[in-house]
Amino acid sequence: MIRLRSTLVAVSATVAALIGGLVMWSIGPTDGNKYTDMGNSLVVSAGVGLVLIATERAFESRARRAEQTRGERERFIASLLATESLTGVDLRKRDLSGTFFTGRALPDAKLTECDLSQTDFRACALTSATLDHARLDSANFHNADLRGVQAIGVTGHGAHFDGVSGHESVWSGARMTGASFSRANLFRASLRAVSIADGDFKGANLKEADAVGATFPNSDFRTAIMSGADLRNADLRRCDLRGADLTDARLDGSDLSGADLTDSRLGGASLTDARWDHNTIWPNGLIPSPRGEERRSS
Repeated sequence: MIRLRSTLVAVSATVAALIGGLVMWSIGPTDGNKYTDMGNSLVVSAGVGLVLIATERAFESRARRAEQTRGERERFIASLLATESLTGVDLRKRDLSGTFFTGRALPDAKLTECDLSQTDFRACALTSATLDHARLDSANFHNADLRGVQAIGVTGHGAHFDGVSGHESVWSGARMTGASFSRANLFRASLRAVSIADGDFKGANLKEADAVGATFPNSDFRTAIMSGADLRNADLRRCDLRGADLTDARLDGSDLSGADLTDSRLGGASLTDARWDHNTIWPNGLIPSPRGEERRSS
């Protein structure tokens, strides 16, 4: 109320100055230029005052709407978490950032285009859920059940998927940095054209995964199981592949420049048109054919 009164007083004073300025400006030509100058000054000052008042009111209105939106969001999430069954729940395009779903079952949940930044899904059952184009900054899916999940085009930095069960899940076109899939089960998962820079896949199961055209620069695949994986045209530059099982993997056209394959297993792996350079470390003194060396990356 006090705020409203002060605003009304300011508006009244500004309008009075504007009227006075117009009066002085109108009599200026007959009674001297000083009135014209004073009138101009008052008109300009009044105009500036009105603009400032209008701007202040606009900011106040925006702040009230934002506060109302926050309140509505908090009530919605409280109601959501109080719901006994979340099977098939439709949350498309919702802001769920920072929400704790820990241990809940959300099979077949629709989370397309949601903001899931810093959301806690630890030990959740998300089988066959849809997360297409969701934002996953620092989201935590530790030990979650992601079997059959579809997460096409998800984005984010620092998401945690350590220990998840994600076999036959779909991540095509995902764009993430610093994501951790340590010990994750991604058996036969689709990782086509994903971009996961500085990722952590230590001990992960990527057996028979489809990672055609995927980009994994500077990622850690130590002791990962990648037997039978399709890594054609994959970017594995500077990856740590020490101890990885690449038996029967398809590495045709991949870029292994600067990669460390110490103690990795490459029995039956295909390296046609693969690229590497003098910084690539091969297992057990293995030296690929000169043809590959001729195709090393610059």
